[in-house]
Amino acid sequence: MKREVCPGCERPVKVCLCAQLKVIENLHSVTVLRHKSETKHALNTVKILEKSLSKISVFDGELFPENSLPQHKNSYLIYPSDDAVDISDLSTTEETHFIFLDGSWKKTSKILHLNPWLEKIPKVKLPYQESRYYLRKQKDNGFSTLEAVYAVLSTLEKNQPKYQGLLDTLDYMMQLQSDFIEPATFKEHFGDRLS
Repeated sequence: MKREVCPGCERPVKVCLCAQLKVIENLHSVTVLRHKSETKHALNTVKILEKSLSKISVFDGELFPENSLPQHKNSYLIYPSDDAVDISDLSTTEETHFIFLDGSWKKTSKILHLNPWLEKIPKVKLPYQESRYYLRKQKDNGFSTLEAVYAVLSTLEKNQPKYQGLLDTLDYMMQLQSDFIEPATFKEHFGDRLS
């Protein structure tokens, strides 16, 4: 029998996030290039971003022709390459556009390789932050796309409270999912990821 899905958050009714979601008027626009394998993943955080941010575009796949995406004059790619500047060193007084790659490190590296036009975009890196996204394994120093978007927008606008709702919704999703896991299994698989 197919699970009933909430039309609001598009998640199974048992783990609906609608009560937690809040719409945020983000000053800087966000584009997410989501690897095709992430689109159906129950714990993908991009859906929370889509339901929360006023200025967001999401594209799914591996190949993203440059002319198929909205054009912005002031764009940055969030990616930790050697030539990336630190987000704390980035200062902008006008609306800026940020591109995020969503998927595992291997999958986002593939997106970058298949779309060489992305290499032409100035890159920004984020400082290490402890991930609260404990139900999915992260590479060392890695964190979810939602956490990366939070870090960029809250840093540039110097307004963490404005974007706190994103983290609160992520925490809520983690707790809802955790409630369906037997305590012994939870401790065995996820205990070491909790501080």
